Amino acid sequence: MNVNKRYLKNFALFLWQLPQNILGILIKIITKVELTEKYSFKVYHWKLNGGISLGNYIFINKDSTLTTALHEKGHQKQSLYLGWLYLIIIGLPSLIWATLKTLGLFSNVSYYKFYTEAWADKLSNIKRNE
Repeated sequence: MNVNKRYLKNFALFLWQLPQNILGILIKIITKVELTEKYSFKVYHWKLNGGISLGNYIFINKDSTLTTALHEKGHQKQSLYLGWLYLIIIGLPSLIWATLKTLGLFSNVSYYKFYTEAWADKLSNIKRNE
C-alpha cells in the first residue's frame, strides 16, 4: 500500500473512532503516560491499576500482564468494528460493570463473563479458566 493510501486509511479509521480517540488523547495528555515498547502494539503505561482502551490508545499499569494488554487489544478491535457506537455499546457498559465489581456486587460472577469483556477476550484469543 503506498504512503497516500495508508495515510487516508489511518485518517478514516481515526475519524471512525473519533469520540474514543479524543478521550484517549485527553487521557494521554492529562495523565502524562509513557509509551512502552513491551508489546508488538502501542500501549501506554499509567499509574492506575485497571486498563482501558479508547480508539488508538490502550492504557494499562506497567505491572500488568500480557493477558491484560491483549484483553485491551480486544477492546481496541471492538472500537474498530463499532466506530462511534463503541462508547455506548462497549465503553459505558464496561465501565459500569467494572464499578459494580469494585463495589463488591456480582461477586459470584467472573468479571470476564460480562459480554463486553468476553467478546474482548474472544477477539484476542484469550482462554480463561473461570
